[in-house]
Amino acid sequence: MDIKETLKEVIAGKKGVDSIHEGLSLDRSSLLELARTIKEETQKAENEEGIAKLADILGQVLLRYALESPDEDDEIFSFIAMKAYQDGSKNKEMTELAKLATLALQLDPKALRILDQKLGEKLSQEERLKLLKTLHALSEGAEKEELEKTIATLTQALQKKGLLEQAQQAFKEGAPDEALRLVERYLAEHPADRAGLKLISDILVSLGKKEKCEPWFRRAVSSQDDPQVKASILFDLATIKATLLGEENEVLSVLEEALQTFPSHGEALELYREKVLVVGLEKHALEFMSGIRAKVAGKPEEAPLQQAMGELLARTGDIEGAERCFRRIRAIDPRNYQALRFYEDYYEQKDDFQKVFTTLQFMLSVAQTNEEKIRINSKMAWIAENRLNNLERAIDAYKRILQIDKDNKSAQDALVALYEKTRKWHALIDFYNEKIKDLPEDAKDEKVALLFRIIEIYQNPDKFPSEDNVLATYARIAEISPTDRVILDKLEKGYEAKGRWHDLLRVLQKKVEITSDPVQLLELFHKISEIAITRMSNESQAIPFLERVLELDPQNMEVVAKLKEIYQRKHNQERVFAMMLKELEFLEGKDREEALLRAALMARDKLLRYEDALKLFEELYAINPNSREVRENLHSLYSRLERWNDYVRFLREEIERPMPQKRKIELMHRLGEILLDKVGRVQEAREVFEAILSEEPMDELAARRLEDIYLELEEIDTLRSLFAKRNDMRSFVALLAKKEAQEKAKEKKVLLNIAMAKACEEDLKEPGRAMRYLEKAYALDPSLVDVGRKLLRMYEASQNVGQTIALLKQLAPSFEDLNERAEAYLKLCGYLQAQGQLEDALLAGAEAMKILVAMGGGDEALKIVRDCASKGALWTEYARVLDEAQAITTDPEKRLALLLELGEVYETRLLYHDQARQVLGQVLDIDPANLEALSLLEDIALQLEDYKGMEDVLSRKADIAKTPEERRDILLRLARLYEDLLGDDTLASERYMQVLESFPNDREALSGLHRTYERSERYQDLADVIRMEIESAGSLREKSLMRCELARLCYEHLEDLDETLNILKETIKQDPKAENAVQLLWELFNKGV
Repeated sequence: MDIKETLKEVIAGKKGVDSIHEGLSLDRSSLLELARTIKEETQKAENEEGIAKLADILGQVLLRYALESPDEDDEIFSFIAMKAYQDGSKNKEMTELAKLATLALQLDPKALRILDQKLGEKLSQEERLKLLKTLHALSEGAEKEELEKTIATLTQALQKKGLLEQAQQAFKEGAPDEALRLVERYLAEHPADRAGLKLISDILVSLGKKEKCEPWFRRAVSSQDDPQVKASILFDLATIKATLLGEENEVLSVLEEALQTFPSHGEALELYREKVLVVGLEKHALEFMSGIRAKVAGKPEEAPLQQAMGELLARTGDIEGAERCFRRIRAIDPRNYQALRFYEDYYEQKDDFQKVFTTLQFMLSVAQTNEEKIRINSKMAWIAENRLNNLERAIDAYKRILQIDKDNKSAQDALVALYEKTRKWHALIDFYNEKIKDLPEDAKDEKVALLFRIIEIYQNPDKFPSEDNVLATYARIAEISPTDRVILDKLEKGYEAKGRWHDLLRVLQKKVEITSDPVQLLELFHKISEIAITRMSNESQAIPFLERVLELDPQNMEVVAKLKEIYQRKHNQERVFAMMLKELEFLEGKDREEALLRAALMARDKLLRYEDALKLFEELYAINPNSREVRENLHSLYSRLERWNDYVRFLREEIERPMPQKRKIELMHRLGEILLDKVGRVQEAREVFEAILSEEPMDELAARRLEDIYLELEEIDTLRSLFAKRNDMRSFVALLAKKEAQEKAKEKKVLLNIAMAKACEEDLKEPGRAMRYLEKAYALDPSLVDVGRKLLRMYEASQNVGQTIALLKQLAPSFEDLNERAEAYLKLCGYLQAQGQLEDALLAGAEAMKILVAMGGGDEALKIVRDCASKGALWTEYARVLDEAQAITTDPEKRLALLLELGEVYETRLLYHDQARQVLGQVLDIDPANLEALSLLEDIALQLEDYKGMEDVLSRKADIAKTPEERRDILLRLARLYEDLLGDDTLASERYMQVLESFPNDREALSGLHRTYERSERYQDLADVIRMEIESAGSLREKSLMRCELARLCYEHLEDLDETLNILKETIKQDPKAENAVQLLWELFNKGV
């Protein structure tokens, strides 16, 4: 949405404030844009009424935003709304509501209650429910109970509203039957809801049941007591009959029924009038409405009925009858606009234009839209001018039109004509000025055209002659169109004739801006400067134009002299100096040299412009290098301006000149100092100081500077030789120590310490002191491996174990050679072990081991690390070392050994069962037949009572068993595991069967099968197993018992009587004393078998 355009339409009355609120959609950025736009419009507003309207718009939008916004800062917006109303709006009611909203948002119960009373009906049901729930939470006692009832009623209404929305959605989605069911439920609770009635009509028509529509409306009418509600329902019925049902012949009767119920129903009256005019029953309608008028006679409700009757009477040609109706309406409602429209036409037909004009005046106060106001004012202006001969009123009417629509062309033309007709030249000029003011910035042609109209008025002797105003207007044109030479010429002539020199100068300056011809420009500059000096006695104003003359004519010495004279009188030293420089362009020889000196001294002493002074003295030096004054000034100025490079060049030239030795050495010292300290050219400074020493060997200052230079250049050997020549190496070390203490850069400090160590060891024969300097160098830069090696040898030679250990910790990682690094770590491990620092020793040995393992070795290092772990019970650290080593090695066998040892440490030393399992799993990935890993896994599963894990391990072991007997034992263990612990008889029986495949008479396997088949009721398989047990039984008694069990199984479970009897016979035959067999036979006999 375009906020600015919408705001303009709201201000003009074309749209309501709701259009802004809907467009914003509670969008904060749009709200801020609206605030900025209103601020801009407020600055443009011409009267208080406009400002008040803008404040009213801002207040309404902010208040609604505050009430509906879910944000926590809505209180701020309501406060701003309140301030907007208070500061600008005349709407006192809304101001009070904004104040209440601010208090309500601060949870003031009293304010919430008043806000509900004032705004409750205007809020949506959802918004009001939120407000009431907040108020309920803050209330107590009877008020709280009353609110509970209101909230319950509103909640129920919202639920019913949800039914209607569901019905609408179902109908929209093409489910009319479902929609009908929902809307019927809704209308059962809300029989008179117009939206529900409209929806059920649409549904029934879509289902081809339009005859069922009217009963719903009749039921709704009968359910209501309010006449207006009844009339509204009947109006809806009439509308549906006219549109959906196609029952036009019944529309009038239904509308008459509605009007009998409520005679002033506006919608019903309007539709009734339309239908009556279509079918031509105006007289019948008038009789009907006359009959029902008695119900509302003398009441405000009579007005709509009278209006409808009046319109019908007018259509039938009974104007007088219509007039009586509208007169009755005006008696009831004097501001009724339709009545006023009628009287406008009524009086116009009677040519009573005075009354028409009066009526239009009254209509103007009632009209709502700008279009209607423009129409009324246009008609009033025409009547005033052409019928009432009152041009003043016509002018007022056109002014009112332009207040509404300032761009109305016909009103503008008519107003101009009236001003000219009435000779109101002041007013006409003001009108043109207002038009110019309203035109946009770029409408230059239109503005100029209007100004020429004003000039025409001022120039015409019959209108409003004024030469001064003509010139003023031309000046305005020149402001708008500054390049119009014709206008500027007119202004030039006019101002010159009247002696208005200030104004003339401005015009001439404008002509300068648009002139490019050098000859014309020179003429203008001369003229301007002439006027400024002779006419206005203003040399200051002439100066810039004389300067411009000089730019165009640089050789004009007369102008230079004049400017120099003016500047001297004004004590403007800067400009005098500029003119002196200008004069130099025309001088030569001795005159030029003297002028240069004067200018240089002025620049140095009066203007303090040392740069300019230096340039002038340099030019003088080029002309006369022997001038002592010039050379002294150059020394001073180069130093003051810190022009060191130029000064160096100048000093080199000076040194080459013949002079006393002392002066030469002094200048060489100055040159050396500048090269060293100012420009950083150290090498050149070194050459200068060395040259000084070659001429003056005892010059201590040069010697000290050279020491500093050698240090700066890091030429330590050169510096050492310098001190060696003096046989003063202690001073050399002291100098380096001092330099080192002051030095910030680490690299240079390192270099100095190494140099001092070398001097102490080789020249002073102080190894202890040399070791301290080496320690300092190594501390500053541990990457100096050679220094570290040297220190290590010194520490070991002095048997300083503590320092040796500390150095090895720092030095070992720095060795690039892996063997040397591993050796250093092993050496460190040995020292630490000897000191009892087993954990640190283990870590050092681990580093060595990782290096050696990566190179394919490391067995010896592993033993050392294992020994440290064993002595110090450092199994966690040892496990970490093993893990890192196995990850590094590329030898599968070594990795397998390391993993196996790691798994054993986890299991036996640390009791980390999960980690041990994981590592042993990696072992089995490499070597699936590794019995040691499987045994460890079996122990872990047994300790954790992880029978599934035990199953997996035993299965693996069974697969890799080397002998049948070994495999038999493992399978039996696995079968017992399934049978006793996992409760899986099926898998247990399979394992027992696997044993019997290799050992068919294995008694333990047969017993196991016997138990598992019996529990799983596999009786046929159980019978086979018992037969196998009989075959393997060792004694007759055992066999007899087995046969009896088999016989009972065949009888009770297999239902094989013959087999049962045969087994019993065989049992008794083999063992006549088999009591169990005899007993079973008696049981069978007793059962009649």
